[in-house]
Amino acid sequence: MRRSLQSAYAIAMLVAVLLPALPSRAETLAEIEGLSLVVDWTQRVTGQDPSGQYFTNDSHSTHRYYISSKGNVFDYPASSNPANRGPQVFAVGRTQDRGNGFTVSWSMTDGHLTTVLKYPQGSTDHILAIDPLHLTCALEIRHHYDPQTGLLTPQTPAGVFKLRAVETLTSTCAVKRGNIFAGD
Repeated sequence: MRRSLQSAYAIAMLVAVLLPALPSRAETLAEIEGLSLVVDWTQRVTGQDPSGQYFTNDSHSTHRYYISSKGNVFDYPASSNPANRGPQVFAVGRTQDRGNGFTVSWSMTDGHLTTVLKYPQGSTDHILAIDPLHLTCALEIRHHYDPQTGLLTPQTPAGVFKLRAVETLTSTCAVKRGNIFAGD
């Protein structure tokens, strides 16, 4: 009995010493290359639409990402809309100008895969903490309202929205190895 307690204690001590050495999230882009993510969130949005009408509604978004071995993020359309023709490709560490004062940039910052959406007024950060060992991830969304107007102003095909408040209600994130979207 005493010997079993000593063995159990030795194993517990070994786990306590080794466990902190295991990464709880990726530290580098190389650690998450070859992973697919399905990121889903719902937000409550309050603002003005392009026609000037005030609104509050819940908005649902799903993004499907693949991180390639060349350091690119492939953002696959989440709908079967025929207008969506294949993935958008983003090079990590570069900013893409999307027109109308809107830019998108991806980076690996403090061990998090981060995308920054800059609008003519304000910006939004999507921060992904990815654990490649346990194939888990978590999403954090931060909104940075324009300091002068207090707005976020994303441009859409319908026009400019003036968002006064955006609150994340729910989010989920799933990770799988390989490009699970390649057949789409």
